[in-house]
Amino acid sequence: MKPLFFYFGEYITSYCALYGVKNGYSLDDPQSRFSWCQRGH
Repeated sequence: MKPLFFYFGEYITSYCALYGVKNGYSLDDPQSRFSWCQRGH
């Protein structure tokens, strides 16, 4: 059984891949979100 943060990380990565660039990382902390995207799995 994988830890919850694994699934959370997967969700964030997928969200970034699908919407991050399209939205220009226009949320509260672009740098933080970009680092989440870069972490991947």
